[in-house]
Amino acid sequence: MPTYNERHITDTVDLTRYERAHKVEIFNPLNAAPSIAYRTSWVEKDNETGKEVQQELYRTIAANYSANEMFDLYDAEGNVVGQADYDTLMGVLYGLFFHLATKEDA
Repeated sequence: MPTYNERHITDTVDLTRYERAHKVEIFNPLNAAPSIAYRTSWVEKDNETGKEVQQELYRTIAANYSANEMFDLYDAEGNVVGQADYDTLMGVLYGLFFHLATKEDA
């Protein structure tokens, strides 16, 4: 997967540090607009061994639902492969909910 906010650090060891969203929360309150929050942390990768270690929590990025706002879609290598909007995202999430609920109830 692509990394975000990547920095190369050379000190006593050769590291790459990047920001990783480790938790995603989607809030869908009754009679109110949905919102989303990403909880992020730093990951440090030892460039000699390839070992990655999740470090301290960094920040929360939150946004309210914005029906037609577009955002880029990325593949595993970090290439932009298309776009979507919040309405499409909500449709996908609702579809997944119904799929999983139906599967569990079967």
